[in-house]
Amino acid sequence: MTSELTLAEVLIKPMMDESDGLKNIYLETLQSSEALSVIPINREILIEAARLRAMSETLHLPDAIHLATARVHHCTFFLTNDKRLRGLSDFHVVLLSEIDV
Repeated sequence: MTSELTLAEVLIKPMMDESDGLKNIYLETLQSSEALSVIPINREILIEAARLRAMSETLHLPDAIHLATARVHHCTFFLTNDKRLRGLSDFHVVLLSEIDV
């Protein structure tokens, strides 16, 4: 699962580079399917994001929204590239660099 916010984040670079091909790949890939749930940002998530930010001044709002989405939807772990999030959350944070493929 991922937050709808992911779409806004990944579209920035293709839009800066005027790469319609990559932009369209992201638009097609980041939608709910059997393999992926794309969760809309709602009031409950925003309130939880605010609570998380209140607990940590270094947590940026986009990260708080992603963490809040995971918490509200009872995820058992949080997959990220951001090492800073490991110490900010009370649930299991998995770094992509730690996954053996």
